[in-house]
Parts: sequence; structure tokens; C-alpha cells
Amino acid sequence: MKKLPLTAIFLLSGFLTMNAQSSNGNSIPEGFNAGSIVMPDNTTLTGYVRNNMKKNGEVIFLSPDGKKIKYTATQVSSISIDNNHYIVANNAFYKVVTDGAKIKLLRKASNASGIQYNGSEPIVLDAGEGSYDDYFIQTVSTKKLQLVRKKDFQKVFTSACSDCTTLTDDLKANKLGFAEIEQAVALYNACEK
Repeated sequence: MKKLPLTAIFLLSGFLTMNAQSSNGNSIPEGFNAGSIVMPDNTTLTGYVRNNMKKNGEVIFLSPDGKKIKYTATQVSSISIDNNHYIVANNAFYKVVTDGAKIKLLRKASNASGIQYNGSEPIVLDAGEGSYDDYFIQTVSTKKLQLVRKKDFQKVFTSACSDCTTLTDDLKANKLGFAEIEQAVALYNACEK
């Protein structure tokens, strides 16, 4: 009679251990998300990425073989983490909010300045203008970034999108404000006149 409960406990513990091992083998490590990094030479690293952009201006890449490597904005061209895409400009990470054929809407995702060394001489790298979470528009043809703050929204968009009279008329008539920044970018990218 005592053998039956002992055998049941043994079989149950073996089953639970086997189930825990099989479910752990395919899981994403804690704090990491599936992602890829495009390097300056256009090679792509695929694995898992921990987003530390806001905290200290870097990401941690975990390769499939388990190696962890830290990358700063000066070392990569772009990063994809889950469904979010980040580009690098002016030594900082920018999240692509809206992609388009004419302009992109970006949001600053890091603000950490960096230090690089030229031999033993430290060189401070500025993270560019604007603060964390500020909006920027980037002209696709020139790659130029332009800071867009609430107080300057109408002026910046009227100037940058001057070839789209539909959009500039809506801006001047106050039909579009800073809260509709994503809509303004989409309208400009779809605009033919």
C-alpha cells in the first residue's frame, strides 16, 4: 500500500521536471526580447536584445550561443526589438514612430552622452539636441533631423512640408495640432500637392 503513493510521487516529480526543462529550453531570457542589430558594415546580428537606451544609452545583445555584448549608439546602425525599430543619428537612438517615403517621425529613445577614447585621450560624444522622448522629423532624402516641440510644431511643419499645400493649409487653419503629429506626417507622405 505504501509503494503506490511513493511510486506516484516519483512519477509525478519526473514528469514535472521533464516538463519544466522542455518549456525552459525555448523561452526568451528574462529582460530580453527577440531582436536584431544592424552593424555599420550592414551585417545583421539576430538574437535577443535588452533595451537599456533610456537608462544608459546602450543595448545588451544576447547571441544564440549565450554571449552578452553591450552596444552603444556609436557602434550600430539600427536595432529592431520585437515590433519596434530604432535608428541611430547624432550618437543617439531614435525610435521610428512613423516611417514614410518623404519624412519619418522619430522619438528620441536615449539621451546618454558617451565617451570614446582616441588612444588614451577621452573624447566626449554629444547625444545631439533635444531630450528623451522629444519628437523629430527626418527628411528621407537628406537624413537631416529636425526637432519638433509643441510650441514650434506649426512653424516646423509649415517649413518642412511647404510643398504640400493641403497640409500647410490645415496647419495654418489650426485643423492639425501637436497632438496630431503622426497624422500630419502621414498626410505629408501621402501628399501629391
